[in-house]
Amino acid sequence: MNNTFDINRFFKLIRRHWLSNGKEYILMVAALLAILLYFYGNFAYKVFYNPDNIDLEVIYREFRGKRVTVFIILGALYMTYIASSSFKMYGMPSSVIQEIMLPASQLEKFLSAWLFSFVLAFVFYLALFFLIDLSFMSYIRTHFTSEYIVYWGDQKIVVDNLAYFSTVIMDESVGLQYWYTIAVVLNAFFLLGGIFFSRLQFIKSIISFAIYLAVFVLLFYFIQRFMFDGKVWLGHTAVENPVLISSILGWLLSISLWIITFVRLKEKEA
Repeated sequence: MNNTFDINRFFKLIRRHWLSNGKEYILMVAALLAILLYFYGNFAYKVFYNPDNIDLEVIYREFRGKRVTVFIILGALYMTYIASSSFKMYGMPSSVIQEIMLPASQLEKFLSAWLFSFVLAFVFYLALFFLIDLSFMSYIRTHFTSEYIVYWGDQKIVVDNLAYFSTVIMDESVGLQYWYTIAVVLNAFFLLGGIFFSRLQFIKSIISFAIYLAVFVLLFYFIQRFMFDGKVWLGHTAVENPVLISSILGWLLSISLWIITFVRLKEKEA
């Protein structure tokens, strides 16, 4: 088998991957859509009908925090499950020979799985979440006042209670800047778990990630102490440096895991 990369063969492999896994992906998207519609529908119900006569300010604040939590948890579950199932055929005795004999290079097989489990999954999840948020919030904003003005000394501050998630996600106070790095690392871990473990890939990958998380926290602590112990942080340095460190470590680890995944794929087909 020629292991050079061929673009036409690669697109055929992508098409085959979709035909093999499309139904499963559609079911996952349907489940994701149902959860989001229920979540936003429940918020809309409380706003319009307010059966418990709760102050709308309280409802708005609770929803803002829950929206971030739902975004993080659903995104993590969605991307990790897709990643762990990308190489599931190699764990099935009935299909592993067929996968090995498939007329495509190992690089093409790896890139096809990586494209579906990381790039397309990430883009699709963001698009779906933002589209539903835009639809619901736009409708609610046409019926309720979403902004009010507060004064901090001589400074005038406009607060938007019904801000779109695209605005909320830019708020540094919610800590979403860490989620992107974590999402990349999760993908790399579960993609490796999918090809490394023969059975129960998702469960075993969760255990592996828990071990990594413990090691990462310790590593982050010692690096932070080594770099910044005894130094004074000025301005926003105290916020930006931890984010920068975690991003660099996360990306380096993810690239390493993707390389290991590719090597493991070659070993499976050896």
